[in-house]
Amino acid sequence: MYRRLREKGWDIIVYFSGHGLTDPEDKSNYLLPVDANPDNVSATAYRLDALYRNLRRLTDGKITVILEACFSGRTPKGQIGGKTSGVVIVEPGKNAPPGIDILAAAHSDQVANWYEEQQHGLFTYYLMRALRGDADANGDGKVVGAELQDYVTREVSRLSDRVGVAYQEPEIMVAPDWVWTE
Repeated sequence: MYRRLREKGWDIIVYFSGHGLTDPEDKSNYLLPVDANPDNVSATAYRLDALYRNLRRLTDGKITVILEACFSGRTPKGQIGGKTSGVVIVEPGKNAPPGIDILAAAHSDQVANWYEEQQHGLFTYYLMRALRGDADANGDGKVVGAELQDYVTREVSRLSDRVGVAYQEPEIMVAPDWVWTE
């Protein structure tokens, strides 16, 4: 698979929905699978910068990482784990290699809110609406990176206090002219 991806320059999209956490010891962001131990993330979770590096090794094509997760260590039910802390803040896109688009549900010190009415994360709901065409600000039948970023950021930020537990502003770093849908 590696050789085929590399030879053809395939585009890759990774979508992760779950918890993220910043390890206070190594100050790295981790994605927490369901069986991760939040008190031992370096041994049981997946380091985000390793994901970025490994994806870049797979292809010279476009890479997009979508994170319906936050890295604050907080949930509506409280803090994740006993040893972790939301005090250590590292933005999810900070260590991304050039050429990787990052769409993160929230900044590192924020909670990614659940949108109960729609049964999705608030960020995912508005990302899907953007990709269906709601973000087409100029009416040309295309949604480009700048339109997607503006729409999702505006809508999530606008609605987060009303439907969630806290203010949420996505962190979106995408090529402004890349056509997402047409």
